[in-house]
Amino acid sequence: MEIKYINNSGNSVDLNKYPYKMLLSDLIDGEWSYESSNNKIDSFYKKIQSRSLKIDSHRNSGQSARSVQANLVDLFEADVVQNKRGRIYVDDYYMPCNIIKDKKTLWETNVVVSSEFSLVTDYPYWIREKKITYERKQASDTGYLDYPYDYPYDYSPNDMAVYIENTEVMPADFKLVIQGPCENPQVTIGQNKCQIMTTLSSYEYIVLNSMDRTVYKVSSTGTVTNVFESLNRNYENFDRIPQGKHIISINGTFRMEIAMYMKRSEPRWT
Repeated sequence: MEIKYINNSGNSVDLNKYPYKMLLSDLIDGEWSYESSNNKIDSFYKKIQSRSLKIDSHRNSGQSARSVQANLVDLFEADVVQNKRGRIYVDDYYMPCNIIKDKKTLWETNVVVSSEFSLVTDYPYWIREKKITYERKQASDTGYLDYPYDYPYDYSPNDMAVYIENTEVMPADFKLVIQGPCENPQVTIGQNKCQIMTTLSSYEYIVLNSMDRTVYKVSSTGTVTNVFESLNRNYENFDRIPQGKHIISINGTFRMEIAMYMKRSEPRWT
């Protein structure tokens, strides 16, 4: 099992690889909270949760165990100081979080320092990402060209179905990137539709994020413009992707990418 932490600056540390050793903790435990009335459960929800991380820091390559442990604290505190979330990974799943407490249980020697860290998260889900990148061909084109190694997407004829599958029980958030040129681009995922009533020139693109309910345009010069008011109000636009396999369709020949964020209460065992 690979366990690592990546802070918001992209700095990463493997917590289960020398000079660090992850010990038994409640990291992968799951919990739901609930509301009730008249001695009956009305609803379930997730609230801010904490976990413990027991980590031994060992002396390594001329560095004392105290120095090795201090490097770990610096990595964690960079996120706390900026009030930004890092990510803790268990294999392919990650949880946004911060490490806010360090209680040392062994620190007298420079050989090993034992610490119990406290993790806190306001989004207590384990997330696995899946990406689909797709571009339709012109109607006059024929054949099918697949470049699985040289290019991150396939050129597909208009009558070829493209699917995305949410294999988890919970509906999945997503980030949609639409690249110009196109006009009033619309993307349909199963029964969910989203459309932005605007024009994109070449080298412009739009990003729609269901998790924070934002949509913005990025120009060829990098200028970012909020285009929330350009959403087609006849559609929900930010509806999450339910469990199951869903066909994707678009109303043009533009290129688009969907990053789907499938989530679980606990990381799946492999």
